[in-house]
Amino acid sequence: MRTTIIFTIICIALVVSADLFGQDAENVEQVGRIFNQWDYALDVLVVEDLAYVATGVSGLQIVDVADLENPNVVGYWDDNDYARGVTVSGDYAYLADDRVGLQIIDISDPENPDRVGQYDTPGSALDVTVSGDYAYIADHRSGLQIIEISDPEKPNRVGHYDTQGYAKGVTV
Repeated sequence: MRTTIIFTIICIALVVSADLFGQDAENVEQVGRIFNQWDYALDVLVVEDLAYVATGVSGLQIVDVADLENPNVVGYWDDNDYARGVTVSGDYAYLADDRVGLQIIDISDPENPDRVGQYDTPGSALDVTVSGDYAYIADHRSGLQIIEISDPEKPNRVGHYDTQGYAKGVTV
């Protein structure tokens, strides 16, 4: 009984004094915020005035960040399973989709993005990067997947490497 009372008093004291534990990070200041009922923000890539956000079941969100104090969603594509990673090259956003693999989204009109291609990887796609005509995908259980994307409507796997463990990220 006494332990319960002490525990309750400690919890109340921590809640009341929560501001005492907060600390501003050096040289970091929040200037804007957006909340739009997304599942998660798992990956973000900023290109000029647009931020591309992989948001799990909420898909790809395209956010205008020209005014940092007032970010604004300008378009989205959520016909996916679980968007985990995003990269952009030219007029296309490439999503690493946990359940479906590579999703290729035409973003030439950011207000109306549209999927133009897809490649189902063997495992769970967690991250993606693009270099030239190739997308490199970290596929959780099947390693590195290399997909040719010279024709975005017909992506084609041209190689893979078994990492002998979980592939979680990729950089070229």
